[in-house]
Amino acid sequence: MSALSFRIGLIVLGGVLGIAACASADVVMLKNGGQVRGQLQTAVDAPVVVVNTLLGGTVAIDQSDIDNIERRSLLVEEYES
Repeated sequence: MSALSFRIGLIVLGGVLGIAACASADVVMLKNGGQVRGQLQTAVDAPVVVVNTLLGGTVAIDQSDIDNIERRSLLVEEYES
């Protein structure tokens, strides 16, 4: 029975790591020098870009305030944060 539990644990761990590797985070660089870090919920070229932040909040940013958007791995973004 313990061999079965070990196998199930490995399968669950592999699934969690696979989901984390596929997740992405983004950095929205603002014209005023600020940054918003999180996951984009809208298209990069939308009139208003909506970002779910790493802390769980949601921020809407007008396209005219955005200088650049960088797409990143969630693991890299969490490390830098």
